[in-house]
Amino acid sequence: MAEIDDAGGAALALGADLADEAECHRLVREAAAWRGGRLTALVNNAGVQPVQSLPGMTLAD
Repeated sequence: MAEIDDAGGAALALGADLADEAECHRLVREAAAWRGGRLTALVNNAGVQPVQSLPGMTLAD
């Protein structure tokens, strides 16, 4: 993230257990609150993803 800061940008790295619904909600709240309550981009990098479309996934997936 130092390269982003050096280029005049800003970034935040947060971690959460994405199998825990409460953790997902906390993660989004923290990300949105970081720079005044506006979330402009989100990279969700989970270790495993089922082969199906995101809208078709259930919380259990």
